[in-house]
Amino acid sequence: MRGFTMRGGTAISTENLCRSCRSATIAKGHAVSEELVKCEQFGMLRYPIAECTDYVDKDRTSINAMRETAWVILPDKRTGDLGFVTPAMVRKMEEDGEIDPL
Repeated sequence: MRGFTMRGGTAISTENLCRSCRSATIAKGHAVSEELVKCEQFGMLRYPIAECTDYVDKDRTSINAMRETAWVILPDKRTGDLGFVTPAMVRKMEEDGEIDPL
């Protein structure tokens, strides 16, 4: 749990976990109490969330996003030299049968 205080033996969260979750859309009004949170997993939420089993930190890159941006090192068939190719080039080479799917 991030920040919390104890009140009568019960942990009271001081932070809404949704604020840092990739699945949340948050709309804030002018008053501190005016906040709407819509979760892709659960829909509209009526209270701040302290823990969630489907939490995804929006500051962390997903594995799929990394695969879409990571360059790949492959040997040149003619020379054997190693070189970098983009994910788009890898897909094209896979489609053309030049390399086996990674």
